[in-house]
Amino acid sequence: MPSTNDTIIASYPSVTICGKTWMTKNLDVITFSNGDTIERISGNDNWGLMYIQPKAAYCSFNDDTTYDAVYGKYYSWAAVTDPRGLAPAGWHIATLAEWTYLVDSCLGGRDIAGRELKEAGSAHWDFAGVPKYEGTNSSGLTCLGGGCREGTAFLNPTGFTGNWWCGTGDANGHPYMMRLYHISNDVVFAAAGNDGLPIRCVKD
Repeated sequence: MPSTNDTIIASYPSVTICGKTWMTKNLDVITFSNGDTIERISGNDNWGLMYIQPKAAYCSFNDDTTYDAVYGKYYSWAAVTDPRGLAPAGWHIATLAEWTYLVDSCLGGRDIAGRELKEAGSAHWDFAGVPKYEGTNSSGLTCLGGGCREGTAFLNPTGFTGNWWCGTGDANGHPYMMRLYHISNDVVFAAAGNDGLPIRCVKD
């Protein structure tokens, strides 16, 4: 019997860039690949407790599930690395190596690739009236400025940043993320804590 993750795959459009096929929407699943339910945690204080005791969990943008269709779910690092797997069959969470190759080798480098990645227009980004920072979405990935859940607050929820987990950490296994900014075309790869971040998947 197929899991929820397998049956939902039809709702994820994709684009192929430099030989890799990427989902063009953030992951939006509530079960692991084996069918186990992922714990939903809402409330800033409750999410903040995971810095003391990490657990595999997810939340919704501003704890409002009506946004899930737009931003997908925001997952903890423990959920990303859980051996039961988040990605649907035939897919995996985009790794640090895949994100950096995409940016550095396919989209012109870290100082300009943000414009290629960001969704065109201002529906989900606040460009402060500066046209040179507005996304072109020439990559087709349609990355949205959905902020992140960090500590006990939902940060930058009004189109200031977009943040995505890298499915593998750095050389020491520390969690890493890819970040875009509203008034910059830079792409930044940075260490992350037990934040809540969206996920993009790549076809195996």
